Amino acid sequence: MVIAKLLIRKIKRTITGIIDGFISQLPVYYNDLNRISLARWFDILEGKYIKLYKVRLTKRIPSFFYEVILDMTFQNEHVDLAELQKQADLAILYSMAARTENKSILFQADSMAKEIENKAKKQERKGMKLNEFIDFIEITFEQIATIDPEKITAGRAFSLYHKAIEKNKRLAKMYEKK
Repeated sequence: MVIAKLLIRKIKRTITGIIDGFISQLPVYYNDLNRISLARWFDILEGKYIKLYKVRLTKRIPSFFYEVILDMTFQNEHVDLAELQKQADLAILYSMAARTENKSILFQADSMAKEIENKAKKQERKGMKLNEFIDFIEITFEQIATIDPEKITAGRAFSLYHKAIEKNKRLAKMYEKK
């Protein structure tokens, strides 16, 4: 009985791997921020990974989709690498604490973990929705017509978004000087 269950699991994993390998070779999913619409990208960020398909072959989400999403995230020029560095430092601290059994390093790692967790909670609360994202761009650049999230690519929208942030910073500095 146990051997049969293990055999069935092994067969399922093998079939899943074959299907994922097949899907990864076909151009049926998005892998570039400059090709995916802004609306689809926001859906993916909300956990609707099925939206990564251009043409949906199965209801399953291939395991490599998470890597594709991560890769697309790094295509954005303005990724916060400082936060990623903190997470890498945290992993190193936990590793050092485990190897040396040093309680002060463990305390330092726990403190850093709480700091990262608190920052993540704050960002989660102020997470921007698609409409707020578009409104910010449209309000900043008054001359731009209404942005259609189905037609504009995520790459172009992020470029406009960061230009809007820079413009607002410049305007704020000008008002401070007055």
